[in-house]
Amino acid sequence: MTKRKTILQMFLLCCLGASAQTAATQGADGISYAVKLKAAEEAMAVRLTYNMRREAIPSLERFMLQRERWKEKCDSLYPNNLQLRVKYKVRIDRIYRDSVNTCIIPSLTNKVSGENVSKALYWQQPLHLDTAQYHTIMEAALDMARRIYDNPHVDVWEDDIKTITTVLDEKQQRRYFHFKNALAVTHDMDNSWKRLADAGLTEQLDSVAAMNQAFDYYHELYRIKDIYRNHGQQRRKATAELDKHKPQMLKMLDALDKQSRMDEEEKKTPTVGKEFVW
Repeated sequence: MTKRKTILQMFLLCCLGASAQTAATQGADGISYAVKLKAAEEAMAVRLTYNMRREAIPSLERFMLQRERWKEKCDSLYPNNLQLRVKYKVRIDRIYRDSVNTCIIPSLTNKVSGENVSKALYWQQPLHLDTAQYHTIMEAALDMARRIYDNPHVDVWEDDIKTITTVLDEKQQRRYFHFKNALAVTHDMDNSWKRLADAGLTEQLDSVAAMNQAFDYYHELYRIKDIYRNHGQQRRKATAELDKHKPQMLKMLDALDKQSRMDEEEKKTPTVGKEFVW
């Protein structure tokens, strides 16, 4: 009787020890501290690698916690089978990659998906994207992200720009391309005005009207370059049509460029000195 009682006591002590150990490694929510730590580290690694909107961070952390919990289950289900554990963990990573990408794709700098869809999603509010538009663009962006993950050298520009021109209405497209090309247009306008000023030609222009016209021209030119990036003939045709309405300010720049080329040609043309005249 004493021996049986001792065995029972030992068994109870083991159970209590196991329960205490489990309680020590798990929080009140039943999630192990090891999983929480791993999820936090993985989320921070993503945040350090990519530029993210602050409002996307809670979703990223939630996805990482879910992912690591599933991986922990693999350890429990296949403790003695390394191949199966790794196989299912790789599959879990692939399943959650889309979820993580929804957090990091909306950006001006991350190169996870197409450039244009990423920027459009980032500018969701100023572009006034509705829910359907946002989801449609995100689905296209996720598809491009998968293709880029499989082949980092793949060119997704056609699908990228097509998504913008088909999902956004005309007003949204105009605003999008203005946002996208603002820095390039400003640089070209400043450079153009400086060249005219250096040549002493700005006094011939109404500065406000001239700059507004140049602004519209350059924005349309960059839009054409974006839409027809991979279609040289269509790009040249659209540019030629645009040039029919080129502002006076830019025609003056063309004249300066032409004169500069002529001057360079004259410098290259050899002259015959008088001593060589027969």
